[in-house]
Amino acid sequence: MGINERVQTSTNSTSYAENEIMRAIGKLEEERAIKIRNLFKLKAKLRDTESFITHMEQNLKDLSQENKKFIELKYRDEMNVNIIAERLNIATATAYRMRDDLVEDIAKHEGSFLY
Repeated sequence: MGINERVQTSTNSTSYAENEIMRAIGKLEEERAIKIRNLFKLKAKLRDTESFITHMEQNLKDLSQENKKFIELKYRDEMNVNIIAERLNIATATAYRMRDDLVEDIAKHEGSFLY
């Protein structure tokens, strides 16, 4: 009695294990390419954000003390315009006009409309 052994053959002379390894390597290469593309996108977004922050910091430096105070009360302390008008001892209409002028000025500097 002899030992019969069956061996699986393929048309391109590679084994099933080799094919699976090649398929796994292909998937890993695709994942790596996707991650590299995403990394480049994130780096570009970071550069844009840093540039925006730099421009905003410069815009804030150029503001008057009254406008800086308005921005602090509105956006840091999250006060509404009526309360800000009371705090700054100005008319409510003046406070709304200040807000509109500040937003418009920032939009001009950033090349977009922020309303």
